[in-house]
Amino acid sequence: MISQLKALRRSALLQVDQFRRSHLFHDSLHNTDIDQHLAEAAGWLKRAQDNGTDRGVSYGADFGGPWLESYPETTGYIIPTFLKLADYYKDQSYIHRAIEMGEWECEVQMESGAVMGGRVNPNPTPAVFNTGMVLLGWAALSERTGSPTFLASLRRACDWLLSLQEPTGEWRKGNSQFANANTTVYNVKAAWGLCEAGRVAGIREAIEAAVRNAEFCLSKQSSNGWFSDCCLDDASQPLLRFSRWCQANGGQPYSTHGQGWLHPRLHRRGLQGNRGLVLPDRHRADRDRLGTALPVDRKARLSRGDAPRQFVPHAPP
Repeated sequence: MISQLKALRRSALLQVDQFRRSHLFHDSLHNTDIDQHLAEAAGWLKRAQDNGTDRGVSYGADFGGPWLESYPETTGYIIPTFLKLADYYKDQSYIHRAIEMGEWECEVQMESGAVMGGRVNPNPTPAVFNTGMVLLGWAALSERTGSPTFLASLRRACDWLLSLQEPTGEWRKGNSQFANANTTVYNVKAAWGLCEAGRVAGIREAIEAAVRNAEFCLSKQSSNGWFSDCCLDDASQPLLRFSRWCQANGGQPYSTHGQGWLHPRLHRRGLQGNRGLVLPDRHRADRDRLGTALPVDRKARLSRGDAPRQFVPHAPP
């Protein structure tokens, strides 16, 4: 009952806010120029980096208000995005910006090796998910630049994640203070970062740990594709993106480290779309987006065209 009242309150506040700000939006449904949208999005990210007090990327800004503090988590995976933009636009300034982001991430990395949860602040607390997201950035920069600075931070972050992983493959300790530690199946997206770091730095233990977490994630998937225990707070009404992360990244460690195949359970369950999938009321209108997005997701495809290899996975918990 309490959770329902909270949901109603959130919905009412959102509708009021949308009405209050309606004059700031305009219909752009007919603008399908992908290059324009890409350039505008990239430009906004550059402004978010330039308008702060450091070289991280801002958490965001309220309309008409100042830019907020930099956000280590999202800055982490903006780094590989900027490296790809540099190649796409043949513009080296994106590489320079990505390097600045990576160096800032090294500066604010916690002594333990973890990445802090939330926005940058003087009293940081660790977060498994955020650490995995920044590993994506450090791995990309290490591969691109060969800098020992990024490699050193990468290794410290890997060591921290490895030290906290449960035998089941999950992470029950070290999760963000803003998250429910019992519903973090979405940490499989952090396992992707751990696996990338292991691949780039040659840390076999990191790759094996990422695979264990992917198997744990798959053990939480029902026959209709639903993932249990997968939300920041209320797993009975998860935000749609958390299930999407699991379905997109549950097989990522298998393809990332060059095996050339995906876990057989991912083929049988993760890619079957939304047939039989029952979403909570607040997400039913979006269910088709969840189903139709999966088959075309590049991360859920084989990394090369080899025939599937024989594989005996760890026993599920």
